[in-house]
Amino acid sequence: MLQFTVVTSSGAHLTASAHSHPDLFWALRGGGGGTYGIVTSVTYKSYPEMPLTSNLFSASITPNASSGYKKLVTEYIRLNPAISDAGWVGYGLFDGISFTLLGFGVGADQAQARALWDPYHAFAATLAEEGVQVNLAITTPYSSWYDWYKALPSVPAGYNTEVGSRLLPRSSIERDYERYGNLIVDRNFNVTWSIMAGAAAQVDPESTGLTPAWRSALVNLDFTEVWPEGAPISEIQRRRDNIKTRIRLVEEIAPGSGSYFNEASLYEDDPKRVFFGSHYDRLKVIKDRYDPLAMFVVAEGVGSDQWDVDLNCRV
Repeated sequence: MLQFTVVTSSGAHLTASAHSHPDLFWALRGGGGGTYGIVTSVTYKSYPEMPLTSNLFSASITPNASSGYKKLVTEYIRLNPAISDAGWVGYGLFDGISFTLLGFGVGADQAQARALWDPYHAFAATLAEEGVQVNLAITTPYSSWYDWYKALPSVPAGYNTEVGSRLLPRSSIERDYERYGNLIVDRNFNVTWSIMAGAAAQVDPESTGLTPAWRSALVNLDFTEVWPEGAPISEIQRRRDNIKTRIRLVEEIAPGSGSYFNEASLYEDDPKRVFFGSHYDRLKVIKDRYDPLAMFVVAEGVGSDQWDVDLNCRV
């Protein structure tokens, strides 16, 4: 992002960039939610289209095949640093009875994709006697990101769901991949395990308002709970408690890790640390400068502790 235009609570229409209102520019790049003003336009730096190759893998698990499932999950997690270092990202979905992986490498050709993924596909095939059935293991080249996007199946929307997330540091993945595999399988977690490209770690953590946890993170781990329309509040609360429990268990492996603000729990015990880290105090100063009347309120956002859950001002 190179520039924003913003309407503040006083009615001013500002241009925020590295040269104009640089403090606001710093905050808007990852500082969390619409808490500083109303963004009316954004100027992006764009890049030429590049080809990419995708890897699609899926396996199903027979009942009582936790040993094979754990090996499948743990080996995938162990390979995460190498996958990221090769410039790939991916979404792994674990639901207790299956594992689906969608990975893609921008600029990667078919030969590079096969060299990266064939060993894992072959490893998964050796687990057949332990209850793991490989259903799909293919790499496919595309001429552009948009061609890949058009080939994706549509995703249903409009259901009741809540999420929680944790950004897992690379050091933790390298050290604790077996603990994560055990946790996911033994606790029968329904999670999305997303590997991130290594480029984020090459950026100075102080260059934007984004929580520094992003700069050391290799994985964004999402916990999702869904309930049917009309479910009683007791059922909804039970599912919210499930998210809290999973966050607590992950924190035991990766203490002090942060969370992705756009895929986050509304019930964090320490939202300042989890969402903003060491940047919170500076973000609060900027918030007060451009929104002195605290007009813009975001749940668990910067300055949100000045309001109660019913949005009544505490100060």
